[in-house]
Amino acid sequence: MSVRRSGGWGLIDTFGDYMVESATTSDRAEEALEIVAPLISGSSFFRLQVVDPRCTVEIDDTSPEAFAGLCSAVEDKIVADAALFAEVKNINL
Repeated sequence: MSVRRSGGWGLIDTFGDYMVESATTSDRAEEALEIVAPLISGSSFFRLQVVDPRCTVEIDDTSPEAFAGLCSAVEDKIVADAALFAEVKNINL
């Protein structure tokens, strides 16, 4: 039998359990942070993941073509989401 803490600690326990479960998938981590971030005063959550076919490469692919594709995809993401990146920059100032 496990004992769950109440109040704020219960929320932390639940969030911790969820984060451990989601450690292998960024989608689950995003779901958790989108729920929890608004509950923490002054916090923000941004997912800056580049979703692009050019990013679908093997983890150990060091070919110039793969690297060029990754760089191109990231550059396109930065241009497309310039307002979001400006918001992130302003939060950190």
